[in-house]
Amino acid sequence: MDDCNDDLPSNHVCYIFYQPGVLAGDRHHHFDDEARIEAKKLKKKYPGTEAILVPVTSPSEFKNSWNNMDDRFKNIDGVEIILHGTIDDDPKNQNDGGTGFLYFEHESKDPKKEYRIAANNNMVRDGFPDISIHELEHKEMDELYFSSCNSANPDAEENTASAFEDIVDANEITGWDGGTVYIYNDKDPEKSEEVPGGEGAPNKLILKMDDYGTKVITVSTDGQPTWYKYVQRKSDGSAARPRIGKVKIKQRK
Repeated sequence: MDDCNDDLPSNHVCYIFYQPGVLAGDRHHHFDDEARIEAKKLKKKYPGTEAILVPVTSPSEFKNSWNNMDDRFKNIDGVEIILHGTIDDDPKNQNDGGTGFLYFEHESKDPKKEYRIAANNNMVRDGFPDISIHELEHKEMDELYFSSCNSANPDAEENTASAFEDIVDANEITGWDGGTVYIYNDKDPEKSEEVPGGEGAPNKLILKMDDYGTKVITVSTDGQPTWYKYVQRKSDGSAARPRIGKVKIKQRK
């Protein structure tokens, strides 16, 4: 762990989990850069808090670091998780509407080596070092934030952020509906912000006739294939709703 702290020891703490060395969406920065920026933001949001950077490279490392978070003798203000995220069909449930998981990018880009932190046990693959979110210890915190694509899709049968809600006592939990990208401001890093990822170019179109003529309907794109796969559809095949972007799984009262 890297204590990104320049104050005296505090009884308040924040944790930022991230996979080191992973190239960000802009193909220039890395997850490490986002983690350092977010640590500074959290220290401003929660004056006097410690901000601890937690690089993790596997599900087991994440589990150990998560379980070692101190919510007994300290108040955890914020926890951020900076990892890739997606949704896939549950292989053990044909009626499943999609189950979320976080995953660790492998240098080979081989999906079989992208080890998972999964929303349920069915997505934990035999013979792989995947873990289920429900293996993690229960923790108390003010807020939990996911810098992860597809972490809070409301159309998924079980999304990642909702699964974490079962193991945390938090005032606020935030994830993303569809993709997300971190926009870096190199001149003023603390003005960097996370926004919905690009829609991409249409890669599947259909023509539909109605009383007003022919319409071209986008049913999938190369930018949001996961979102388009699981979003509810209208009768013409188009998405029944727009992407929400940032989603509050649990709202602060």
